[in-house]
Amino acid sequence: LDAKAFAARWGMQGFSACGTLFATPASAASLAAVQALIGDAEGRGVTRIDNLLVCRALDSRSDRLRGFFEQVWAIVRPDTLQRGVCAPRIWAT
Repeated sequence: LDAKAFAARWGMQGFSACGTLFATPASAASLAAVQALIGDAEGRGVTRIDNLLVCRALDSRSDRLRGFFEQVWAIVRPDTLQRGVCAPRIWAT
């Protein structure tokens, strides 16, 4: 990324870390719950296209990004997989 893209609104907006979480099938209830979690927080967004939930985030710290996505995962996992909440194994590496 060049300096212009790093600072631009269509780029990283000055943040140094980004992440995306996809979940399917996701319900309207999951979308609403994640929207409530996000509120008006800067650098966070969620969209549902058909049954695909797309959650994205920008931050200056990767640990805050991970914490945010852990909260999102706790919301969508029971709805998407009909299973209890537990962290994905990949997050333990």
